[in-house]
Amino acid sequence: KELRDATESDLLVAGQDRKPGKHSAHSCFEVLREQSPNSKQESSSTQPGGSSTASLAELATLSAQLVDDERWSDALEVVAEEHELNRLAYGEADPHTLEVLGTYAGVLWQLGRGEDARELLEELVEKRTALVVSLGNRDEDDDTPDWLRTAEDQLSGPEGEDKEEQLQGAQAELADVLVELATVLSEMGRPAEAVPLLRRALALQTTTYGETSFDVLTCNDMLARALADSGEAGKAEVVPTLRRSLDLKRAMHGEASQEVADCHNELAVALQDMGEAALAETEARSALSLHIDLFGETHMYTGTCISNLATLLQAQGKLHQAETLLRHCLRIYEAELGPTHEDSVEVIASLVDVLWFLRRVDEA
Repeated sequence: KELRDATESDLLVAGQDRKPGKHSAHSCFEVLREQSPNSKQESSSTQPGGSSTASLAELATLSAQLVDDERWSDALEVVAEEHELNRLAYGEADPHTLEVLGTYAGVLWQLGRGEDARELLEELVEKRTALVVSLGNRDEDDDTPDWLRTAEDQLSGPEGEDKEEQLQGAQAELADVLVELATVLSEMGRPAEAVPLLRRALALQTTTYGETSFDVLTCNDMLARALADSGEAGKAEVVPTLRRSLDLKRAMHGEASQEVADCHNELAVALQDMGEAALAETEARSALSLHIDLFGETHMYTGTCISNLATLLQAQGKLHQAETLLRHCLRIYEAELGPTHEDSVEVIASLVDVLWFLRRVDEA
């Protein structure tokens, strides 16, 4: 009875200014595979076990603290119990329950249990998808299951709130979970499975936030990386996806920005992989020009761009141009990193190759 009497106001009184698990779930996935401290505080107030009589508010507070402190092992039992009690108290598709389910998956991921995290995230995607579909087709005479209609009612805001706002909120939550699941799959070496999830998330975010938003840009960048990592299956789509990122970065950051310069570099790499050497060279030169304008001719970022362009020119047989750039790059690296740094040595090796092909054996 005490459990079922728990309400949102209980959580607010306990100092929770957010829904249980919302901040914590994202924290879990933002700190990918970082190891938690080994120390565990043994006290009655933070002991995971024996909390069956604790209120939901206390569990929410404790789990949030453990996750914020990155004490993943301690957090696991608490979050698992919090999820089960939320499910019993509010229902399996209640926003509280779904938020805690996301936190549960995040904690499992941090503990190296990738498959378990993936299964929970897939369950979360399924439930949030059902909620979005139901909100988009809401009809008092429809055959929506009771558990889903209850979730809709609990998701509703103040009386008279625009139903479109509720739908957009549910779409944004679904997009977040799709991105988290795609992140897990990519980290597990399964980028091809992440691609359709990121496409769905991108479509939802575009609908919710518009064409030019940080979420859309981040998701589009992730999609480009997943396509590139998918091998031949995604190679043809990498360049168009990166060009969309370039347009977004120009609109959001302006032409003279590091974000735009870096995107030119990424395009150069993708075009080179596709055998488009001339187009790759154009993008690499654009990146170098922007880096010189932003940081000067002797900055490390500029040196990296010079090295990238030299590699492209060398592959095209433009050896004299490549030699000039490699010597410039070597001066930067030796000044910033020292002559024995691995990056400096790598540039020297490239320069030796160029001199060898130019038949300047003594210099090589």
